[in-house]
Amino acid sequence: LILHAKQEICSEVIVHGTRDLGLTDIEKRLVCGDKKVDAYKEIPAYQAQYFLTGFLQSRSYLNPRFEIDGEVLHAHIGEKSHLKEIEMLFGPGEVYDEIHQNLRRLYRGKELHPGLIDEVESEALSLLRQNGYACAKVESEVDVSREMIRLRFLRTKVFNFDEFEREKIDGLNENALARTYPFKYDQKFDEKLLRLNEKRLTRMEVVQGTYYLEECLDEGETFKLSQRFLVGPPRTLRFGVGA
Repeated sequence: LILHAKQEICSEVIVHGTRDLGLTDIEKRLVCGDKKVDAYKEIPAYQAQYFLTGFLQSRSYLNPRFEIDGEVLHAHIGEKSHLKEIEMLFGPGEVYDEIHQNLRRLYRGKELHPGLIDEVESEALSLLRQNGYACAKVESEVDVSREMIRLRFLRTKVFNFDEFEREKIDGLNENALARTYPFKYDQKFDEKLLRLNEKRLTRMEVVQGTYYLEECLDEGETFKLSQRFLVGPPRTLRFGVGA
C-alpha cells in the first residue's frame, strides 16, 4: 500500500506515504543540506521541517504529521487534499451566483495547493472586473479540514466607463478611432473590452500600441480611467506587384 511506502530523502529525513515525492535537487538541498557548502552542511530538524512543509503544501499534502526520532525527521504526508467547496463572503448580490457557479465549475475537485488558491483569486477578480467592479479586491483563506477556499470581496462598487481622458495623437482627428471602442460611456465597466480595444487599435497599425491607466481612489469609491498611445513608424512593410 502507498501509505506504507517511504522514501529516504537523506539519512536525516524520511518521508512516509510515498516512494517518490519528486523533490528537485534544490529542494533536497534545502531539506538535507549540502556537505560541499559550509553554511548548509547541517540542517537542524526544525528547519528541515519548515522547508519540507512548504514543499508538501505545493504538492497538495496539507495535513502532514512530523516526528523527530533522535536526529531523524519523519514526515507522514497523508493523502492529497482536493478542493471540495468555494465559499464567498460579502459577495455582490447582482452577480454573486454567476461568479460562484463559474468558480465551482472551473476548480472543484482539483488538487488544493497555494498555486490553485492564487488561480481562484485571480479568476474571481477577473469575473468581478468584467461585471463593473473595477476597483474590487479579493482576499482568501483556506479551511484545510473542510478542503474549502473562502473568498471575501472588498471595494464592490459598480462603475461605468463614463468619460475618460484619452491622449491626443498629432495629425489624427480624435473621432477617427471611434469604431475601435467596443463600449459606450454609460456602459458598465468590463476589463475584457479594454483588451479588445487594444487589439483593434494594434491591428489598424495607426499606432504601435495602447494601454490604459486605472486609478482607484478613496478606498475604491472613485475610479479614474485614462488611455495612452505608443506612436511610431509602422512595424510592417507591405509589398505590391503590378502597375
